[in-house]
Amino acid sequence: MSKHNQTFPHTPTIILLCGIPATGKSTLLSRLKQENGGTLTWCIEQWDNHYEKQLIQQDKGQESHTGMHFDPVQYKEQRQKWTHSLRSRIRQAATGESGQILIVEDNFYLNSMRRDMFLICQEVGAIYGEVILRCCLETSLQRNAQRTFPIPTKVIERMDALFEYNPRNREMKKRHLELDTEQCNAKECLDRIITFVHSLKPVENRSLEKQLEKVLSRQSNVESVKHQLDLMLRKYTASLLKSLEGKSGQSPNILARKLGPLRKEFISLHASHCEDMIRDHRSVTNTLNEHSIPEEILIHF
Repeated sequence: MSKHNQTFPHTPTIILLCGIPATGKSTLLSRLKQENGGTLTWCIEQWDNHYEKQLIQQDKGQESHTGMHFDPVQYKEQRQKWTHSLRSRIRQAATGESGQILIVEDNFYLNSMRRDMFLICQEVGAIYGEVILRCCLETSLQRNAQRTFPIPTKVIERMDALFEYNPRNREMKKRHLELDTEQCNAKECLDRIITFVHSLKPVENRSLEKQLEKVLSRQSNVESVKHQLDLMLRKYTASLLKSLEGKSGQSPNILARKLGPLRKEFISLHASHCEDMIRDHRSVTNTLNEHSIPEEILIHF
């Protein structure tokens, strides 16, 4: 393990260790701790350990030990607190010791749960990877029955039915690894995870870049539409001059010079609505009429 520690990337790395309960996540982490040799390269966050500690503390606070039961309300409250602290921990890991690897062990059975962690890594420029451990439901239930605090069978069955294994996000697919713990022992899984970590790269934060691209694209579109509107207004102006010919007592050149500034002012005032107006030529004519441009021209003349 020490050999691998020397070659790990300098960028902080976040690895999600996922799977339904009793797929072997805790066993794998125990093997990791044994082979880690006491170094600080690996940091581990486990939801199960956090929740069990809360149950033990609650049980010690009771006058008589009545046993520990699954409380859905308490579970949800503790889960929210843990998730909140986890986000802070990830940010700290990303800005802390160079080369630190934070392994977050939890079910993460929905894509949205894993994507939340991915976005945090994207925000801080950390390396992200997700490892999903799998086994058949029967094996999971058998392993769960041997736990000190077993999870209700219905919870595991429902989680197994809802588990979303395939990431929908293209970038997350590049950082996805699945391991069958019935086919691979802990050492084999650990070796494959280490190889997987070596292949990962930091998540690029493209949010600002995309925002800039949208702004530039919008500006380009507006300029293009403004140009089209200008051509349409020139045709409208020519038609208007022709209809006013002989009525105003002024030459066409003088009328055109007076119409020019009004045309430019109209385009400037309505730049944000240009795209809608271009779609329907009649809307341009209606807008011109609403602003009484022909009447204003006649007043100036």
